[in-house]
Amino acid sequence: MEFYDSDGISTEVDEETNIVSAKCLRCICVAESDCNINLKCDDSVCGPYKITLGFWIDAGRPTVKDNDYYVEDYEYRNCSNDMKCSARAIEAYMQRYAKDCNGDGEINCDDFIRIHHNGPLGCTKSLPENVKKAYEECMQQQG
Repeated sequence: MEFYDSDGISTEVDEETNIVSAKCLRCICVAESDCNINLKCDDSVCGPYKITLGFWIDAGRPTVKDNDYYVEDYEYRNCSNDMKCSARAIEAYMQRYAKDCNGDGEINCDDFIRIHHNGPLGCTKSLPENVKKAYEECMQQQG
C-alpha cells in the first residue's frame, strides 16, 4: 500500500511486515505539518513529520541511500526531509517503542501519534489540541 502527500509524492508501506500503516503515516504527517513537504529544518525538528535528531538516532539512523561518507547532521536532515526515509524512521521507532499509550488495550495508530509527538515516555499525555484535531479528522477522512 502507498500514500501520496499533497504534492503527489508516494510512500510505499509493506502492510504485511510494518506495524505503522500507510493511513497512519499519512495522518501523522497531516497532524504534524499538514504534510508540508516544503517544511525543512528549524532548530529542533526537520521535515513534514517534524522528526528530532534524537528520534532519528533512536530509529537507527536511517539514510536516504548508502553512503561511504557519513556525516550525522547531514544524514539526519536528508532523511527527515525525504518521505520514504522518514517513513522507515517512524516504522523503526515504533517497532522499538510501541505500547498502549491510551489504555484501550490495543497498540495502533492512536498510540503511534502520541509516541511520535510526545515521545515514548510522554505518550500517556494528551496531544496538543491542534495536533489531535488534525489527526482525528485525517483518520475519519481516510476511512
